[in-house]
Amino acid sequence: MPFKTEKVEHYIVKKGDALTKIAKKYGTTVQNLVKLSNIKNPDLIRVGQKLRVKYPPCYLAGDFLFIATCFDIFF
Repeated sequence: MPFKTEKVEHYIVKKGDALTKIAKKYGTTVQNLVKLSNIKNPDLIRVGQKLRVKYPPCYLAGDFLFIATCFDIFF
């Protein structure tokens, strides 16, 4: 069975960034960014601040492909 992995990397805050914009870019929530990056005040982020971001899980080796047929769609 395939297994999932989550990739964590760092994002450097740029001028004009907001947590909502960053969260949307990485497919996560502001709450997750705050928790993962240990942000004390979510209303205050600084240009140059390093945030930890986690990409949504992806499947690795052993992935499988399911192709729907008309029998799978109409039960």
